[in-house]
Amino acid sequence: RDYCWAMGRRNAEYDDPAIGLLSHYSQLWIDRNFSLDYALKSVLKVTRPEVRKRVVPLRAAMKDAAYWLLGAMVHIVRPDARGEDSDPEMIAIVDQLAPRWDPTMRDVAANEAVLADVLDVDFARLSGRFAEVFESVRAEIPDRDQETIVAIVERWRKEHDWRLINVA
Repeated sequence: RDYCWAMGRRNAEYDDPAIGLLSHYSQLWIDRNFSLDYALKSVLKVTRPEVRKRVVPLRAAMKDAAYWLLGAMVHIVRPDARGEDSDPEMIAIVDQLAPRWDPTMRDVAANEAVLADVLDVDFARLSGRFAEVFESVRAEIPDRDQETIVAIVERWRKEHDWRLINVA
């Protein structure tokens, strides 16, 4: 296995190539959203307790989006994984994208395009939800912390590429 110097670990090899692809696209999501989550975590560390409880829902929105993404990707790769508690919005999106998925993994480019589309949908959902939550708590966050959050959110929203940040 190849050693990944940037991450200080060996790259994983998956028996099921679909799992490897899901892992890669999950890492793309993490890397694109890392700076915002890290900034929010930093605000939590240095701010007063009453402000922290206003910032926590912003990080929760990010966590919820990550879980939504994982669920959507699993539902595309394994349609039989659907349960009665599956999110109807997710299932509608999955139903649109799943026909393009090649379960044989011969058409990797098609599968990558499907997963990139899922990431884009999830990012749009997260961006809207984040704005909604931020506006609901903004007045209770000190100006200095607001400025930090606004600046990082503006950079975060301008990024349109899904790329790894720690590539050797």
